[in-house]
Amino acid sequence: MGIIAAQESLFPEMELKQKEWAKLSGSHSGHCRMEIWLAANGWPREDREGASMRTMNLGTLAELAMFDKVIVFDPVANAADSIGPWWPEMGVLKDPVSGESIDCQKSEIVLRQAEVDIDGVMGHLDGVALVPHLKFKTNLPELEAEVKIEPVVLDAKTMPGLTWKRNYDGDLLENPFSREYVFQLQFYLEGLRRKGGVVVQGKNYGVPKRAALVCFNKENSKVILRFVHYDESLVAEMHERLSWGRSESEPKPDWPWQKGKPVPLRCQYCDYRQSCAGVRGATVVEAEKGAKGWVCSSLTTEGKDEQGQDGEGHQDARKADALPPEED
Repeated sequence: MGIIAAQESLFPEMELKQKEWAKLSGSHSGHCRMEIWLAANGWPREDREGASMRTMNLGTLAELAMFDKVIVFDPVANAADSIGPWWPEMGVLKDPVSGESIDCQKSEIVLRQAEVDIDGVMGHLDGVALVPHLKFKTNLPELEAEVKIEPVVLDAKTMPGLTWKRNYDGDLLENPFSREYVFQLQFYLEGLRRKGGVVVQGKNYGVPKRAALVCFNKENSKVILRFVHYDESLVAEMHERLSWGRSESEPKPDWPWQKGKPVPLRCQYCDYRQSCAGVRGATVVEAEKGAKGWVCSSLTTEGKDEQGQDGEGHQDARKADALPPEED
C-alpha cells in the first residue's frame, strides 16, 4: 500500500493532534534567532489547522515507513495492513548534484531515534546508514580486498513536488527551508562527534563525516539523496544561533518586516508568527480575499529592523510580495 493510500484510505477520520514539541530541539538549529529565543522562553506557538496537520501526519507516516514496518488499520475492511520499510527496496540512491550514492539494500540502518545532546539541546536521529565500501590493497603480492564501513547520518523529509524539485538540483543553503535541513544535519553530525562516534553493540564505526537528506516527493513517491558534509563554519553558526535560547534579551530577527507588505517567505510558515509580531511591536493579518499568506498591517517600530540579516549577512533573496508562499 502506498503512502497516499495509507493517509487517505486508512485514516479518513484521523484525529489531528498538535505535535508536542520541546521548547528547543536540534531541529531548531538553523532557524531564525528570534524563533529560537521565543521557543526557548516558552512563548505561545500557533496551533496548526486541519490541512497543515494532515500534511504533518502524512510526513510523519512516510518518514516512519522509510525505515520501519508500520502497521495501520483499515476501519472499513476491519483489517490491518502494513507499509514499509522502504529503504531496503530503494536500490542505489544518488545525489543528482554531487554524484555521491548509497546502495540501500547493502546499508544497514542503526541508531533509529537515537538521542544526541549539544549543550543541553536534544535531538533525535532518524537513523545512521552503515555503508560498505570495498577497498583493494595493491601493495601486496596478490590483490586483496577488504570492506570498510562508513556511518552516514540520515534524515528523511517529506515534501511537495515544487519543494522536491528545488532540492533536486538547487543549492540547499540558498533557500531558508532547505538551509534549516542542512543545519539540522550539522547538529546530528556534531552531536555524534561529541559522543565519540557511532557505537553499535560495543563496536565503534567512527565519527560520521557526512549526512544525507532523504527527500521524499509526496506527490509521486520519488526519492533522492542530497549529501551534506560536516562543516566547521556551519557548526559555529549553529552554536551562535542556539545560544540565543539562553539569552534574557531578544535578538534581532533574521527577516525584516515592512508595513503593508507580506511578511517574508519563511515567516509565512513560522509557528511563532504572532508571538514574533508582539515582540516586534507589529500586527500580522491574513491577506485580503483572493490572496494568500500573511501581511504586516502595522509596525510601531517601523524601520528599526530593516537591516535584519541571516547568519551570513544575506537577506531573503526572493521578494515575499512578488511570490506566492510555498507549502513546505
